[in-house]
Amino acid sequence: MDVSGKNIVITGGGSGIGEGMARRFAAEGAANIVVADLDGDNAQRVAQEVDGHAITCDVSAEANVVAMIAAADDHMGHIDMMVSNAGIAGGRGLDTPSELTQKMFDIHVNAHIWAAREVVPGMIERGGGYLLHTISAAGLISGPTPMPYVTTKHASFGFSEWCGIHLKPKGVGVSTLCPTMVITPGFAPPKPPPGAEPPKDLAPPMSVEECMDALMDGLAEERFIILPEPGVADMWAARGNDYDAWIGQMGAMFADTPPPGARS
Repeated sequence: MDVSGKNIVITGGGSGIGEGMARRFAAEGAANIVVADLDGDNAQRVAQEVDGHAITCDVSAEANVVAMIAAADDHMGHIDMMVSNAGIAGGRGLDTPSELTQKMFDIHVNAHIWAAREVVPGMIERGGGYLLHTISAAGLISGPTPMPYVTTKHASFGFSEWCGIHLKPKGVGVSTLCPTMVITPGFAPPKPPPGAEPPKDLAPPMSVEECMDALMDGLAEERFIILPEPGVADMWAARGNDYDAWIGQMGAMFADTPPPGARS
């Protein structure tokens, strides 16, 4: 996927990885970039810096996603690449409030589905297009990540895989960006329990720029899974080779942590 000359929509584009995408895609010659974000001021700031167009949008509601894509389509004429990047953190275990769990499902899973529903028919009609989903390594492997985050990211990966299987034969490319820890505003790396050693296969947190380098390499090859941290592939393979051993290893790592609440 060459972003040069393409019309691109990025949700969650006002900060962090989304902002990094907007900057890199602009530098790579994208024709038009729509920066959509819940924080309208941030969206406007990034859009001005990349000569793009800002739209304030809360992707946790389908009507908002539909309206945002309609506005982006009106502004650019058509959408070549839809980047579903918006995400939130929070929660812990079974004690996570149901409202937060549902919001994560809406942002991490449903927003991807709603966006694809709107843009894919036009892409197929025009003979091509691209979906890029920012997921997380938490969509591939579990660890210290809170329950609602890892659950919704796994679901998001499942949807992306479905898209890859069913849409690629119709000319719509699909990639999933699955980073581990990227240094962004508000970044706080998950802490292993006292006495537990973090997985040795993982590198320290990376910068947004390093993540973007990996993203562009992956898009150039149109890889379905783009892993900025290569060690994730080894961990994912180890999990698949012996799932019981993986569950046991992870369980032992967190055996001494207080049990999460059982009611939401």
